[in-house]
Amino acid sequence: MSKLKTALLLTAIIFITGCKSNMKNENNISLPQYVTLNIQTLN
Repeated sequence: MSKLKTALLLTAIIFITGCKSNMKNENNISLPQYVTLNIQTLN
């Protein structure tokens, strides 16, 4: 459960910062891919 909560917290932070940086950099990795990579890294 703690890993899942950590993943969700990171996802929320990444989502907020990612939305801001996406406006500046269109070549950014898409959010679903980024979240998937993060969850894979934690597991």
